[in-house]
Amino acid sequence: MNEKEIVKWLREDDPDRLSELFRKADAVRREHVGDAVHLRGLVELSNICRRNCLYCGVRAGHSTVERYRLTADEVMRGARLASEFGYGTLVMQAGEDFGLEGEFVADLIRRIKKEYALAVTLSLGERTEADWRLWRQAGADRYLIRFETCNKDLFRVIHPPVGKDDLGFEGRTGALRVLRVFKAARYSRSIQIIGKVFQSSKEPLAAVGSLALVYILVSALIIINVEPDSFENFFDAVYWATVSLTTMGYGDIYPVTTIGRFVTMLSSIFGIAIVALPSGIITAGYLSEIERENAEKKDKTKNEKTDNQE
Repeated sequence: MNEKEIVKWLREDDPDRLSELFRKADAVRREHVGDAVHLRGLVELSNICRRNCLYCGVRAGHSTVERYRLTADEVMRGARLASEFGYGTLVMQAGEDFGLEGEFVADLIRRIKKEYALAVTLSLGERTEADWRLWRQAGADRYLIRFETCNKDLFRVIHPPVGKDDLGFEGRTGALRVLRVFKAARYSRSIQIIGKVFQSSKEPLAAVGSLALVYILVSALIIINVEPDSFENFFDAVYWATVSLTTMGYGDIYPVTTIGRFVTMLSSIFGIAIVALPSGIITAGYLSEIERENAEKKDKTKNEKTDNQE
């Protein structure tokens, strides 16, 4: 609809015409959303807020409000209840309370994801990009942030500035742009799977990284001792060992003696094996994650069919 049609419908008061509009709207809803009802459990982490939004009952200037901040155990009890009630999502929200430190919230997300089959939605106001990235990596699925109006003047009225660091309307729209990037990553299934693979395989990947580092240092020590004239310092030897490990071989630093070339050949051969290790770990983890997701989908479909039959 164009603007003229929208205004016309907003002013419509004929019951019959409104009934037709509602019928069409419901048809669109059914086509794109369906008839399923999704239940979400809500946990208010804190009613402490640094902002003074005029419409809000927990704004900083509201002196009669009794303030609180939940402990981790209290939040986990709420998550347990949400899971027992059969909710699909746990929403953790609060005022803009920087007493809820980034790592504290990230740890809650990890624990909830580990112990319960719940999606996690956060609504904690404007935070730093580092916090948002940390929470996304911890497993948060969604982030809600209010944007009440696109009128800058009205936004400034209902959101009085709280300090020199408050960017106001520009800060809120900037936050939305940052969250949009995280949203794009969320909807890419491959990115999600790769993220899960790195998280689940961090120990073997760290072991391979440690092995590579040791190999580079040992190779550098060997080459600088068997061919000191070709390498001015230990850093040059480390640089040579790194490019040999990755089989790049730029040719700007290279050994000229027979034993030096022999060491280079060994370094390149072992380098192929070491570089192949993380590729194998990631590939195996990727395939395993896909198989796990497919199995979960089959189980879910089977359970839904059973429920329908009952």
